[in-house]
Amino acid sequence: MRLLIKIGLILLLLTLCHILSAQNRIGYVTSSKGEPIEFATIAFFNGDKPVATAISDSVGRFTLAMADGRYHMKIRNLAYKPVDEDITASDQNLGVFKLTETAIGLNEVVVKASAITREADRFVMRIDKTPASLNKDASEILRLAPGVWVDENGVSINGASGSKVFINEREIKLSGKDLYNYLRNIQSSNIARVEVIPQAGAEYSADTNGGVVKIILRKQIEKGINGNLVFNTLQGKYLGEYDPSGTLNVSLNKWTFDASASGNITMKGKNEMAATRAYHNDDNTYFKSQSLMNQKTRSGIGKISAIYDADKRNSLGAEIEYSKQSTPNPTSANTLIIQNGLTAKGSSHYNQNENAENFNALLNYILKLDSLGSSLKVITNYTKKKVTGKNDYNSYFTTGSFVSDSIYRSNSTSNYKIFTADAMFNKALHGGAKYSAGIKYTRNSIADTVRYESYSTSKWQTLPDYSFLLNYTENIGAMYGTFAANIRQFSLSGGLRGEYTSVDGQNGYISRHYFDLFPSVNVTYSFDAMHTFMLIGQYSRNIERPNFWYLNPNRVQYSDYSYMVGNPELRPTYINNLGITAVYHYRYILSFGGHLHHDLIREVCKIDPTNPKITYITPENHYSENHYYIALIFPLKPVEWCNVNANLVGVKQDIRATANDPVMSHYLYFANITAGFKLPKKYYLELTYSGTSRLYSANSGINQRQLFHAVVKKQLFGDRVSAAIGINNIFDSKISYFSNTPYFTINSKGTEAQSSRYVKLSVQYNFKSGKSFKKRSVENSSVEEKSRLEKSTGIK
Repeated sequence: MRLLIKIGLILLLLTLCHILSAQNRIGYVTSSKGEPIEFATIAFFNGDKPVATAISDSVGRFTLAMADGRYHMKIRNLAYKPVDEDITASDQNLGVFKLTETAIGLNEVVVKASAITREADRFVMRIDKTPASLNKDASEILRLAPGVWVDENGVSINGASGSKVFINEREIKLSGKDLYNYLRNIQSSNIARVEVIPQAGAEYSADTNGGVVKIILRKQIEKGINGNLVFNTLQGKYLGEYDPSGTLNVSLNKWTFDASASGNITMKGKNEMAATRAYHNDDNTYFKSQSLMNQKTRSGIGKISAIYDADKRNSLGAEIEYSKQSTPNPTSANTLIIQNGLTAKGSSHYNQNENAENFNALLNYILKLDSLGSSLKVITNYTKKKVTGKNDYNSYFTTGSFVSDSIYRSNSTSNYKIFTADAMFNKALHGGAKYSAGIKYTRNSIADTVRYESYSTSKWQTLPDYSFLLNYTENIGAMYGTFAANIRQFSLSGGLRGEYTSVDGQNGYISRHYFDLFPSVNVTYSFDAMHTFMLIGQYSRNIERPNFWYLNPNRVQYSDYSYMVGNPELRPTYINNLGITAVYHYRYILSFGGHLHHDLIREVCKIDPTNPKITYITPENHYSENHYYIALIFPLKPVEWCNVNANLVGVKQDIRATANDPVMSHYLYFANITAGFKLPKKYYLELTYSGTSRLYSANSGINQRQLFHAVVKKQLFGDRVSAAIGINNIFDSKISYFSNTPYFTINSKGTEAQSSRYVKLSVQYNFKSGKSFKKRSVENSSVEEKSRLEKSTGIK
């Protein structure tokens, strides 16, 4: 410990010496048209010896520290020609340096110098207006990002689920399918870049255990109007969907306005599933069930934001978002059971109707303290969601000559509220060092009321075993501090976050209060001044708190043969994240590391103790579950007219349910490979492969799946209009689940509408007037993920 303290003091002393001996300099990097260039690498040399390096920010600004003198300067950015020139540093302001676009064009740059680069703690993927990125939505763009996997279950990074998604620094507090559908409403033409942070630092909430994905919207126009109109339709045997959307951005003097709206009309959303049970040591029992669901969603979302820049230092922003969704979901199910020669048949019909409203409002104030980037930010955010459900069930059973029926209904109301208040102070020091400190308060609350009734003896009667009232309140107070500095070829950053959590619910039945510390550290070593070869090491400690639905001790019925019951004794999961990443020539990336979980919460399938024909899902803490991953990202250009980008992730999953259990190991893989082909007359063909191995969750899981997609694109009318037509899941690959119990194994196979085979047609029209400028966005820090408030779907 003493040795570590001495090393820390030496590093601090070196940093202070570097700061005191050099004068801070400021410069700007722009295009030939005067547009700011982000993520340009700037390096100053004294002979062959590097003196100082920096990376330009979102407005093209860079800061570095060096003494007066004459130096050789190099500037590099993947989309622009390199700059090499001598310069004399005598003033604080170094001036503006203009870069010229490469003659070969961005389409070749994507391959020859990949649009993916590595910064100190994150990957940055720029979305250029090339055929490869046209007519994609955000979910499709994220599949190209390093280590990122996107599907109906949400977003994960390097095999770690629960990753949080931010749009212009505002967290999207959705999870699972809701998050997936939200991303599908964001068009690639509005995205400037995607940032992937595999391990979040202390400035993020401690429950950001799956890392962070940031989507930064594209530059817009100054003193004018800019926007687009998009229409997508998806048509297939199982899916019929229409998705209109539009954006509008206006800048007037000190005001910046941003508005967007999108809708979803699903005329047909069929999910078919067939399930069988293979009984262990029992050849006299046969079980088979079939279900058909037709989810016809109607939804709309609108957002408006405004930013007022009072002067160069003071800025005030506000944003309001409202969404509404109606989901009628008629379902029919048939069950056949043969046991010892006796046949039992069941026929069930469910009319499920759910309506959801979501309101989000945020307000922020930003004070810029100096030209180095120091600032004070105060952000508040309020989210309210209300979900109502009205469901009718009708089941009919025959066993031999015996006939019975079951008629019941349910009414539910759920209210979720999230409030956050966040204050952050960021100080930039001379020499490129910086530190930050902040405090944050978060309040989450949930109130659910569910009432079940059964029709018996010619009247409706309450079912107390199924009806329940769920109420929880969670308060989280946090403080954090971070520090970062550059020492020669090293970039060092670290932070410490402390969080106090208080949970109360179920009228005093649940009461928990605990405090934890969450450190994080990042070390980057650059083998050369231009960062063409880097090695990065990272560590962070995180937490995953049980969502409120998991804590619910009441029984929630899925069907006559399956239900879910929560576990109020669940403990939080603690995760230690470690990673090492090598980046060569900006574009070849190799990462490996581990996510080490203690008390990981998993859904377990069990047999009902009163009826062995019925199964139920319940969450439990596993003693440990460790995920060791390796990720490889690389671009290829086998011929001039073909570009290939590969994103591969492998995971070794080690599971121990209890401390006395042996380790069970599984090997998983995730693969996204995209090949683009330039065709005559400016057509563009894109083929995509997405594959996953069998995935495991306790004694249940999803079997492996291979998907192939194809799309043809074309730009029209001076590139103002782009059109695309494609086929999703060309070979109509099915999805299948499994669950293992002590008595039998359940195997389910079928088709889900969103991942079925369908044809997608997309048309987009872009309009603009005025001069180019950087689109402003209202910052948000409400980072408590809403997934903890969502119901679990289980594996049924």
